[in-house]
Amino acid sequence: MRRLKENTDEDIWLVGGSQLIKIFIEEGLAQDIIVFIVPIILGSGIPLFDRIGKEVRLRMIDTERYESGLVRIEYEIGE
Repeated sequence: MRRLKENTDEDIWLVGGSQLIKIFIEEGLAQDIIVFIVPIILGSGIPLFDRIGKEVRLRMIDTERYESGLVRIEYEIGE
């Protein structure tokens, strides 16, 4: 990821779950997180932010609500 960032000024999008998010937050490689909330309670599953091991401050920078009930929330990751 660091090599990719060195070779482009473009945004790099990653799509994944708790394991991918954990690695990029721990290494300080993520700047923003976009979370989609789906209006369904599953009853079980994999946590989105599992065992990161530190407190990470987020600042909400955008939200969007859809007619279906889906909500998109964009956060900037704090230092």
